[in-house]
Amino acid sequence: MKRTYEIDTIAVNEAILITENDSKLYDVLIKVYLPNLQKKLVSGKYDPDKAIRLMEIFYNNYARPRLKSREYGWDPKLNPAERAAFAKYFRDYLWEEFLKPLEKNKPKKSVNLSAKGWHKDHYNYNKREKHETTPAKRKTPARNVKKYKNYPRLTFILIFYLFS
Repeated sequence: MKRTYEIDTIAVNEAILITENDSKLYDVLIKVYLPNLQKKLVSGKYDPDKAIRLMEIFYNNYARPRLKSREYGWDPKLNPAERAAFAKYFRDYLWEEFLKPLEKNKPKKSVNLSAKGWHKDHYNYNKREKHETTPAKRKTPARNVKKYKNYPRLTFILIFYLFS
């Protein structure tokens, strides 16, 4: 059964304000997390739910330890619902300020021959297929090779005749 949490909006707003106004946290947000989201958007893999998770990681790894430091002296131990509200705020902020304009100017992908894999065909020219076996691994020998049968009885008789 899922546990429901109440959201303390005052604590969330304080954490958001301090995070926005702290230059080191803002630099981390813009220099580390924003390029990651931009790459995802350009490649077409941007997922808003995963962006929320990324912002929660930003809170856990950077914002909360910075707020706990001596400079602020406040431990904003936010519950999961409050962390999600914090993360949604920053996801929406980054979307409106940086990612939305980027999405409008995103070039459309064109599929060319190299993307389809046509350029790889010339490497396989005049080579054996994967299902074919090499001559050394064949179970049946080639027809132009003569194999002498082993006659153990005849060999025994010849050796006996020579030494007697």
